[in-house]
Amino acid sequence: MMDNNTSTSYIEVLKNYDFIFSFIGSAFTVLATLIALYAVLTWRKQQKYTILLNQLIELEDNYEILFVNYIEEYHWFLKLENTVHENQLTNYTNISKKDLNKFILDEYHKKKSDNSLVINSREYELAYLRTKRFFPSIQDDNNLKKSYLDEVLDKHISKLADELSKNNDAENLFKTFTEEILKIKEHAIDKITKLRNKV
Repeated sequence: MMDNNTSTSYIEVLKNYDFIFSFIGSAFTVLATLIALYAVLTWRKQQKYTILLNQLIELEDNYEILFVNYIEEYHWFLKLENTVHENQLTNYTNISKKDLNKFILDEYHKKKSDNSLVINSREYELAYLRTKRFFPSIQDDNNLKKSYLDEVLDKHISKLADELSKNNDAENLFKTFTEEILKIKEHAIDKITKLRNKV
């Protein structure tokens, strides 16, 4: 059997350890809180990174689709112009050049208004606006602006009738257009890639 002094000494020893256990418990609580705070901050940073990366990918994807649509639009218009000027179709022989150009432009605008270019243009503009919120510097780059791409396309389309009437080869006209627009695309994708690498 234990005597009273021994049991008292165990209680006193346990009381001394009570402070140590309390201190260790408090230290672990503080450590757990710091770990949880670190985890939350890391999670938030990762969430922000994901949002920014997804936005840039969406912009790039929509740009690629828009770009392909611009080439298809130009090619469609070139084929129409080339058919009219090369073959001198009987339906058009009694029409003045001004009326013929108006007809071609009307055909082009009909096609333009009910095709995928309109849908993709809206999607691209929305992606552009969203991306601009996170990366305001993109508005300094004309190559990413839809309005600039429209100007390039319209500039080349407006020259088609004159160039074809001067017996310029349609294939060379298409090559000239694609070379110019490929340079624009290269600069735009480079800008998006640089932004993505900064994220």
